[in-house]
Amino acid sequence: MSESLKKTVSPAARDRETAASILHERALRLSGHAEEMEGPVLTEVLEFGVGDATYAIETSLVSEVLPAGDLAPVPGAPGFVLGIVSVRGTIVSVLDLQALLGLPEAQDTAPGMIIVLRSESMEYSVAADVIHGVRELPREQIERALAALAGVREEFVIGVTPERVLVLDATAMLADPTLIVQQDVEQAADITGGLP
Repeated sequence: MSESLKKTVSPAARDRETAASILHERALRLSGHAEEMEGPVLTEVLEFGVGDATYAIETSLVSEVLPAGDLAPVPGAPGFVLGIVSVRGTIVSVLDLQALLGLPEAQDTAPGMIIVLRSESMEYSVAADVIHGVRELPREQIERALAALAGVREEFVIGVTPERVLVLDATAMLADPTLIVQQDVEQAADITGGLP
């Protein structure tokens, strides 16, 4: 085949290959198998530590991360509530994940950070000793290993990564009415002497 003939055939062959690739991508999208085309589905998570455990929570519901400051105790609150704190003038309860999940409690030290979670209907924070950072986690790495979750309130857990990071379900936590502290905030502020 002459060089001039190769040059005229090659662009057409490339166009057919490109068209076939585009049609294949469209077919995958329409069939619901877009993940085959795009690779692994990634979830952006915030990783943090409480005691010896490492947790991850989707960043989409994390409003902010702040130093814990002074927590005001709330008399009569459930055992998983460490106290309340003022976040820009809004009273926010601070939850102890170990107690909430039914895990052995970490040492009795004040938390260093709080992670504020917010949905349209609820806002509260969880206590953390250390923030490890934000990373993208492939969803297929999250396993629902029931043996690893023994004794844990499974409704708040998506699963566990190979590194033994417990991935929490912030959507379920923010939708659970049992996490609402049934106490008048003004009364709690009066009892504790107010908040800074």
